[in-house]
Amino acid sequence: MATKYPLLNDSAWLRDRYLGDGLSTITIARLAGAKTCNSARQALLRYNIPVRNQREAQIHQRVNDFILNESVVNGCLLGDGKMGIHSKTSELCVPYFAKKNKYQDHIEYVAGFLFEIPDKFVQPYTEKFQGQEFNYWTLRSYSQECLKAVYEKWYPVSNGYKKVVPLDMELDAVSLLHWFMDDGSSYRRQGYGRRSKQIIISFACESFTKEEQEFLAQQMWDKWGLYVNVRQYRIGHSGEKQYRMHLRQSQSDLFFEIIGDCPVESMQYKWK
Repeated sequence: MATKYPLLNDSAWLRDRYLGDGLSTITIARLAGAKTCNSARQALLRYNIPVRNQREAQIHQRVNDFILNESVVNGCLLGDGKMGIHSKTSELCVPYFAKKNKYQDHIEYVAGFLFEIPDKFVQPYTEKFQGQEFNYWTLRSYSQECLKAVYEKWYPVSNGYKKVVPLDMELDAVSLLHWFMDDGSSYRRQGYGRRSKQIIISFACESFTKEEQEFLAQQMWDKWGLYVNVRQYRIGHSGEKQYRMHLRQSQSDLFFEIIGDCPVESMQYKWK
């Protein structure tokens, strides 16, 4: 049934404006002289032009400048980064990526790899714990369709949506750098002579299983010849077992050669 708005009777014009130019039904209605966006929607349906659902319309309206840099995302997820989703069981929901740190330059450095306009996604954040306030800097993306496959690997249904290390993940120098900035640490041993020059490098990755840490250690050996020892610790009154990764002391120079110079001032203390 034709309408009194000529442009809404032109299927080619509608298709070009909605699918080609990506205009909303509100804009199309205004261009056609219609009073409401429903007139434009009904015209699209009449010509079998697929109409966006609510989620698609919300995403479509965003200025979305997220860049999926998998090396950076993987390195952050090994460390302090996380992914979330508003409904784990809904097929309509897609995940977002987030990260927080007390150092602004660290968060801004990471954001520079993931967003065309980084400043838009970096915000100060205050967290209250046991009566005290702690100040952080955070970044958080919009929900991203391109992150869905990443989320399903790192937070699988089989593990109750809890983080795991995907067995198809490949470390590279970039992911190793971002992981070290998050969970890595180094210190110079006390002593005399040769002992005083030894630097101890470790990764506080207790949230991962021994098997996952051994998987990462094997990659570091295969790719760079870094020997990593997965050590067991007992913590708390219950003596719960946890594990951490320690590099061979003689390989600290090789490790820093692989990841390169410290990229931000706040992390300089980790580079010995």
